[in-house]
Amino acid sequence: MGLPPDPGSTTTATLCDRWRSGRREAFPRLYGRVLPALRMWSSLRVPAGLRARLDPEDLIQEVWYRAVAGFGDFDPARGSFRSWVFGIAGNVLRMELRSLGRRQRSGPPRSLDSLSAGEQAADWTSASRKLARSEEFERVLAAAEALDEDSRRLLLFRGLEGLSHREVGERLGIGEAAAQQRWQRLRARLRLELLPPTWFED
Repeated sequence: MGLPPDPGSTTTATLCDRWRSGRREAFPRLYGRVLPALRMWSSLRVPAGLRARLDPEDLIQEVWYRAVAGFGDFDPARGSFRSWVFGIAGNVLRMELRSLGRRQRSGPPRSLDSLSAGEQAADWTSASRKLARSEEFERVLAAAEALDEDSRRLLLFRGLEGLSHREVGERLGIGEAAAQQRWQRLRARLRLELLPPTWFED
């Protein structure tokens, strides 16, 4: 399939309205906007030692399925589409990590495909793999993996999950202004301004 064309000129709110009115092409465009951030988030959140048993691509599939199935619960008055998707992603990851902890280490890997029934979930896994092989994605991911813990959390919370500076400050135990300043420095350090604007929250 590949990512649907999205020049970014259509607002997220407009795409949400189109999806609610039955225009099926709108949701893939919405999801495509958060896919780069979600793919990087999955890579950073799933420890390397667990990837043989929990593939980040499987998370992409399951989040897609649950977002499609639960879109009626999305309320833009309570937060952005991006934050809503990452709320789903966090729930899926926690569920799978708990499940892994209950299984014997000798047990076979389990794909989240067994949980997913969405027709296009596999297409988004393919698009995610293609994205992960891109030169710019690999560059930023390698740089992110080399960050200290506080900087990586800042990237996760602000850059990928799209939390506000105030929310990031609360999670990191610093003020809102300090969170904003640190994020600006990290953006410059990782050269995020060279990437498409939908990859990271401003």
